[in-house]
Amino acid sequence: MRDNESLREFVKRFGQAVLQIEACSMDAVLQIFKRSICPGTPFFESLAKKPPITMDDLFRRANKYSMLEDDVRAATQQVLVAGRPARNNTEGSNKPPDRPKPSDRKQKG
Repeated sequence: MRDNESLREFVKRFGQAVLQIEACSMDAVLQIFKRSICPGTPFFESLAKKPPITMDDLFRRANKYSMLEDDVRAATQQVLVAGRPARNNTEGSNKPPDRPKPSDRKQKG
């Protein structure tokens, strides 16, 4: 995988490359695929635990994990946007200025 390349983009590029090869064993394709993705990722672990039997199985599972990756990326973006500090722009603000509380005023006796 290239730096900053999503699993979806890699799978698309890998699939196009596999189509250009005339004869290739499933085992060879799987080994090349596994060497190309990041070790330690959930998808890599899934492939290690249960290797796919067919190309369709490989790409179906890759699609499943790429959707998960997309969801995580979208959630991260939402957190980053929501976590930005508010602008300190009081102009145009509908909030009234802070006033002292009645209990804070000194009582005259």
